[in-house]
Amino acid sequence: MKALLLAATITAASATAAAPSPARPEATAQARAAAQKPKPTVAQLAMQGLERLLRDSLQPGPKPAPAPTAQQRAAMKTVFGSEKPVRVQNLPKSGTSTVQRLTLPAHQYSANGTTVRWGTASVLATRSADGRQLDSEGRVPLVTMRGAGGSMELKEGITKSAQRRAGDGLWIGTMVGNAESLVFNGPKGPAAHLARPRFVATTTERGDRIDQRIEMDADRLTVAGEDIDALHLAYQLNGLDRAMLRRMAEQGAGDPEQVIKQLKELALSGAELKIDDLSGRYKGHTASIQGSIALPGVTAEDLETPQRALARLAMHFEVTVPLGLLREVAAVIAARNQGNKDGQAPTAEQVYEGMVGKAVSNGYARVEGEAMRSTIEWRDGGLVVNGKPVALPGPRKGAAPAAAGAQ
Repeated sequence: MKALLLAATITAASATAAAPSPARPEATAQARAAAQKPKPTVAQLAMQGLERLLRDSLQPGPKPAPAPTAQQRAAMKTVFGSEKPVRVQNLPKSGTSTVQRLTLPAHQYSANGTTVRWGTASVLATRSADGRQLDSEGRVPLVTMRGAGGSMELKEGITKSAQRRAGDGLWIGTMVGNAESLVFNGPKGPAAHLARPRFVATTTERGDRIDQRIEMDADRLTVAGEDIDALHLAYQLNGLDRAMLRRMAEQGAGDPEQVIKQLKELALSGAELKIDDLSGRYKGHTASIQGSIALPGVTAEDLETPQRALARLAMHFEVTVPLGLLREVAAVIAARNQGNKDGQAPTAEQVYEGMVGKAVSNGYARVEGEAMRSTIEWRDGGLVVNGKPVALPGPRKGAAPAAAGAQ
C-alpha cells in the first residue's frame, strides 16, 4: 500500500540506534545475542504502528490487529505529527461491500541529517462483506528525501490492487503501480532519471506453496545525457512456504535484524529466484540477462557464516550484448576522450576492438553472430565466467577468521 511504501521511505532517514550492551562472559549465545540486539529507531517504531493502524482496513484477518503500543504511538507523533495519523472516512457502500478512504496528511520528518517530505497520501479501499475480497487504489503526489548522501524524488505515485484472502489468511492477487518519474541524485556524479516507472506484482497459490512474480519497467533511464530505453525486469520467487509467509505477515514490519531473519527463513524454505528478463535498449540495441539463484539443500548452520552459505549457492546467468551496442558505447567513450593526451586518444574502432578483443581473448566471452555472449555461474563454491573459473581475492594476509555464528 502507498502509505506503507511511504513509511518504508521514512525509515531510510533514521540510522539504527543504541550501541549493544556488554554481555556477561558466562551468558549463553542466545542471551548475548539478545543483549546486543539494537533498539528499533523512531522511524521503525512509527512504521510498525502505522501498519497496525492500516491492517484492519487494508488487510483484515480473522482477528483484529493489535493496537499500536505507547512507544509506537509516540513515534508516530514524532514522524507523522499525530499518534493517529491516518484519517478513515466511511463512504457509501458499493452493493454489500464496505468502502473507505484512508488519508495520510502531508508532513515531513528529519533524522540524522536526512529529511523526508511527502504530499497527502490516500487509499480508496473496497472490502467485501465477508472481508475476503479487497480492491484498493492509492496515490501520493510527491515524496522527496534529501540528505548528505544524496536525494530521491518520486512524482505522482499510483497503486491499484485486487486481492482475496485465502483460508489460511494469506492475501492472493495482483498489485500494479506507476509513477510519473523517479529521480536519484548521489553526492557525486550525475543524476539518474527514470521516466514513467511501473511494476506489477502477482501472487498465486500452488498447494502448500506460493509463487510470486514481479515485473518492473520504465520508459527511459537518463544519466549524464545518455538514454537507456525500455528498461525491463521480470523475476519470480517460486516455492515459498505458506506457513513461513503467514509468520512473516503476522510479524509485520520489523527492524533490520528481523528482516535478516525472514530472509534466512526464505532461503531455508527452498525458494528459488528466477530472473526471466533484465534488459535495456541503447540506441536501438537491446542487451539482456536471464538466469536463476538458489541455495539448494541449505541448512540453518550454513547460513551462520558467509563461507558456508556461498558453498551452497547455485547461480546461473546468460548474458547477451549486441555488437552494435558495444560500437555505440565505444563511440561515446572515444568522443569524450578526444583532446586528451595531446590528441593520442584511441578511436571508436580501437575502443570497440579493445573491449571485445580483451573479453574474448581472456576467455570471459564469445562472439556468436552479431552478439557477444557469456555465462556467469557460481558453482561448487566458486565463480565461473563463460566456463572459465575466476580466482577471487581471499582474506587479507594475517586477518583473523570470522567467529562462528557472526552475522
